[in-house]
Amino acid sequence: MAAAPQEQVNELRCLIVDDHLMVAQALANLIHRQFGFTIVGLAASQAQARQLLSSHQPDLVILDLELADGSAMPLLESLQQDPAAADCRVIVVSGHASTFVCPAALRPLIAGVVDKGQAFEAVVEVIAAQRPVR
Repeated sequence: MAAAPQEQVNELRCLIVDDHLMVAQALANLIHRQFGFTIVGLAASQAQARQLLSSHQPDLVILDLELADGSAMPLLESLQQDPAAADCRVIVVSGHASTFVCPAALRPLIAGVVDKGQAFEAVVEVIAAQRPVR
């Protein structure tokens, strides 16, 4: 008997962390419409992101490198060290993506890096690779 074809499922929970509300909302709408992922929240700062990460434990985080309260690197480092976030992946979407050098310890966490100057299609391609298959 032939194996059943693999079915795409849309069970990912996604957190958007960007201090530009319009960008965050546009990404949330795109991700929900294109992939059906659940958007668990929008955060404009590290403090908001930490609270939402703790309460929702998302599978995917879309993260701007520069937030209203500073660099997002401490947030990435804490995510990498959090056992509860072991399966979480981060897509960096930033105006500073072209100069981002990912530390070796964070590479398993980072699913992709997209410059905000690129079209939404670039984000869609990276997000599409994160879809779970059942």
